[in-house]
Amino acid sequence: MKIQQQFLQHLLQEEEEEAQKLIMQYHLGPHSLLPLFTEVFVPTLTEVGDLWEKGIIDITREHLISHVVDHLIANLESSLPESPNIQCSVMFMPPGAEEHQLILKMAEQLFKANGWKTYYMGRSIPISSLEVFLKEIKVDLLVLSVTLEKHLNSTEHLITAIKSLPAIEQPKIVIGGSAIRDKQHALQQLGANEYSPSLSALNQLIKQIKNCA
Repeated sequence: MKIQQQFLQHLLQEEEEEAQKLIMQYHLGPHSLLPLFTEVFVPTLTEVGDLWEKGIIDITREHLISHVVDHLIANLESSLPESPNIQCSVMFMPPGAEEHQLILKMAEQLFKANGWKTYYMGRSIPISSLEVFLKEIKVDLLVLSVTLEKHLNSTEHLITAIKSLPAIEQPKIVIGGSAIRDKQHALQQLGANEYSPSLSALNQLIKQIKNCA
């Protein structure tokens, strides 16, 4: 049985400790963060969402499983090797009231593994507070993820507000998520600087940026 299916079965059977042991053994093996995220965590979350939509599991079980994955993502940070600081900083935000944050948290770990300084802002941050933060703290990149189409208006509003800041305070904006149709939608309609359709694409972008000083 593939590790992803083993992981899912442990979660569905409420075997949280076994699920965590499986992931830590996998991560300590010859695997990087990216395949762990793209081949285990993301497919598992997708399957769990499908099971909830079909009524096979209830919303409580879906939330509990998401919480376990969230906890594992946080724990993986302690196992990351030391990386040289490349003098780049990145901020992560789910726009507006967007509740889906696990992909962003995985993205944060990818940046940390490459030596970036990260700021995870969470949801429902007032734009006025964000503007104050960007005036005080140098941020090179802002990563946004939008899962639901109903949050696209708040996403566009957020990007417009950031683009109105003085150039020296503006981070470049990377956007992804299932609500984004394609690159044209991301760049021309929403106003982002880069479109990242997947964690794999985002990882490639990270590799291309060597220094932000």
